[in-house]
Amino acid sequence: MEDWQGLTGVLLEAVGDRVAEQGRPIWVEVRAVPEGGGDFRLCFLDDPGGFLGRQAAPDCLAVGVVATGRVTVADSEVELPVPLAPGVTPGIRMCCLVTRDGLIGWRMTLPDGRSLAEAPSDGRLLDCLRRCLALPTPPPPVGAGQLQSVFWLSAILEEVHRTDRKLSWREIVGLHPVTELLAGCDAAPDLQQDLPDLIRIASESWSWELLRQTAVSDRWAKELVSPDLAAWMDEGMFARWILSALPGPDELVARVRPRLAPSAARRLAHAVRAASRVA
Repeated sequence: MEDWQGLTGVLLEAVGDRVAEQGRPIWVEVRAVPEGGGDFRLCFLDDPGGFLGRQAAPDCLAVGVVATGRVTVADSEVELPVPLAPGVTPGIRMCCLVTRDGLIGWRMTLPDGRSLAEAPSDGRLLDCLRRCLALPTPPPPVGAGQLQSVFWLSAILEEVHRTDRKLSWREIVGLHPVTELLAGCDAAPDLQQDLPDLIRIASESWSWELLRQTAVSDRWAKELVSPDLAAWMDEGMFARWILSALPGPDELVARVRPRLAPSAARRLAHAVRAASRVA
């Protein structure tokens, strides 16, 4: 099989109406056939979970999906081959295939009949299809240290809701994950003064692969991803999955700022910015 791009068009034409009618994707396996039996055979899967957590069979040449959806275009986004107005364009249909060699076949049709054949390079869908074939996904978008800031800010937000008063810098520092790690040290550093350096050191010691492995064994992220699914992912997919399930540092800072003493809010924002540069 060579014309993967052509096959996406065939699949979109063949099952696009069915996908639109049923309101959920159809997942596709392209399987090899015995010699003399043709180029390939298609196997369709209606399971809403699709290929998430699955391992493709050895005779599977490619996996893919036919789906409907919408496209969101921001004002600052780079112009697409077929221009789209800023905002949301509903009613699109798309087909994506990923081969064992990592090639991507892609076709998207717009409600007015125009089509886009330029494939994306990343995203949750491509992560899923790649891992189904045991292919690597793109690297994590940010360092794992950013997760420390999210945990810290979430703890601060929980505390301000619990106490219903403005927190001091000393109280905020005491909620950072590194504080718990140093609690048993005989010669603990001055956290109020040394926190930026400690954040940097702690951030540099974290990696998404380490976090993924501990999510499998220690189940620390079980509310975000099951241990079995974490084991199936690689670090890039795991990072994007976890980050998409959590609010970002900027959002959390904006939510906690009004509940802090002004000087504490400034120091917190500075510490989070410094941690993001490390991450």
